[in-house]
Amino acid sequence: LWSKFHLSNSPVEVDRSQLIDLFTVRNEQSNASAQTKAKEKTDENSTVQTVLNSRRANNIGILLQSIKLSVAELRTQLMTGADDGISLDQLINIGRILPTADEVIAVAEFRGDRSKLSKSDEFVQAVGSIPRVQDRIGALIFRRQFHELADDLRQKASYVVQGSEAIMSSDKLVKLFEMILVIGNTLNRGSAKAFTLESVRRLADTRATTGSTTLLHFVASQVIKFCPDVADLPSELEILKFSTQVSLPWLHSSLEDLEGQVESVSSEALKSSQEGVSSFANSLEAFVAKSKQTMQDLRLLIEKSALSCVEVGRFFGEEDGEPSTDSMGLLLDFVTNFGQEIKTCAAKEKSRREAEARAKRRQSIATAAPAGRSKFELQSPDIDCPVSPDVPNEAAVNIGDSAGEEKESPTSARTNNKLHHRRHSLAAVSMSAEDPRIAPHPNGISSALNSVIHEETTDIES
Repeated sequence: LWSKFHLSNSPVEVDRSQLIDLFTVRNEQSNASAQTKAKEKTDENSTVQTVLNSRRANNIGILLQSIKLSVAELRTQLMTGADDGISLDQLINIGRILPTADEVIAVAEFRGDRSKLSKSDEFVQAVGSIPRVQDRIGALIFRRQFHELADDLRQKASYVVQGSEAIMSSDKLVKLFEMILVIGNTLNRGSAKAFTLESVRRLADTRATTGSTTLLHFVASQVIKFCPDVADLPSELEILKFSTQVSLPWLHSSLEDLEGQVESVSSEALKSSQEGVSSFANSLEAFVAKSKQTMQDLRLLIEKSALSCVEVGRFFGEEDGEPSTDSMGLLLDFVTNFGQEIKTCAAKEKSRREAEARAKRRQSIATAAPAGRSKFELQSPDIDCPVSPDVPNEAAVNIGDSAGEEKESPTSARTNNKLHHRRHSLAAVSMSAEDPRIAPHPNGISSALNSVIHEETTDIES
């Protein structure tokens, strides 16, 4: 495109004077306006002063813009504990950018016009003067997070209890393990009364002598055949997917951590009360009273979850040991593999039934004769068939002569009609030998042919 500009013999013409009048003047006005605004902004900024470095002042300024409170209002909420105007994220960010001791000293020693200090400097001055501001903000943050942390602990401990109850109340699990015991005693020619939970995991590794299937697959096939209600055991024990993800030591350590933080908040409330900041102390004391009751309920639930794990081990005949969800994990692995084998067996059984249904339909079509018609009255194209040696030459001539040089007698016409009918009968007999849908002659194909030929010869002779 650009190279074609030089190939033109006539240059492009424009009104250059009008172009300059219209656009050059406007640009000058725009530049003057921009310069004026920049000067005004510079003048405005020149009235604001800061003792902080630019990066620090900028970060504090960004946070203060997100909080819809003045610096004075922010200080009041941090002092009284009425932090409803600050979100949890904002509280966390305030705790991250709290003024350092050097920054507080630098702002305090500023000798200029304090009304010209930036908002970031005001924040340093206002928040930095709050006693134990770091501990106060930590207490407020924990108060916001406590209920979520407690709910998480409660949910995980409940998973363990629910998983234990699902195992020990499952009649389907008992029936399945009874079948496994019968199979094991049959193979081992033994009379065992029980087996370990660890041993059921080896069912998937035990293969048949032919190598075509596993013992677990055989168990699944027998379940579908003799007790199909047990097949949905995996869905009945689905809670184990959540129970096995919980660590009992983690539950105890998390509970202790929460209790420690509640004690820290209680200590901060006491210090604030001693300093005469009753509003902040009162807001924390109310929270501590409720949280201690919650902690007591959590401790009881966690202890129940540990006891339920011990009961699951006893349920499977395991020796008492350190409470854990290991038994649930072993059972979950087995139940998961069992469920996969159930799906495989169900798919094979479905395919087998469909194949049997197709075979029965083909058999019924092959053995059933068309309704309302004789066995040998099937339409078929005319075929050439040899005439019996007993048929006179005259008859043979009449059969093959389509031109007919002389007029046939009524007797010859009737004979030809009968011969034509016999040819159709012979064709039908021939087709019945090849088509399985046509029922065979009671006396066999050869008898049927002889019968037709005999009838044909007799009619011709007559």
